[in-house]
Amino acid sequence: MTREYTLTERTFDNLQEGVRGIYIIGIFDGNNVTPFYVGSAENIKKRLKEHLGDSESNQCIRQKIKESRDKIYFYYEKSDALDLTLRENQLYKELSNSFKLCNKQTPKTSL
Repeated sequence: MTREYTLTERTFDNLQEGVRGIYIIGIFDGNNVTPFYVGSAENIKKRLKEHLGDSESNQCIRQKIKESRDKIYFYYEKSDALDLTLRENQLYKELSNSFKLCNKQTPKTSL
């Protein structure tokens, strides 16, 4: 299952709690999306709430959200796969070739 949202309080509230998967956060300019972060989480809604909150430690993410709060775009893929980092790593590689991402390091794959 895939979902795409222009992130508002309403769409955030509609996200199901406890959904596991990978996600992309970006900025929507009305025509295009510029991704700035790729991640995976056991609970996407909880992790997104952390990214949007004051406790976000990644300064790049904090700055992008502060500058573009009303234009934040959110995409996610629900996954029951044992290793979320495989898909996260694939998306990271695809996007990092074209966009400057806020990820501090390449996602690691576990064996």
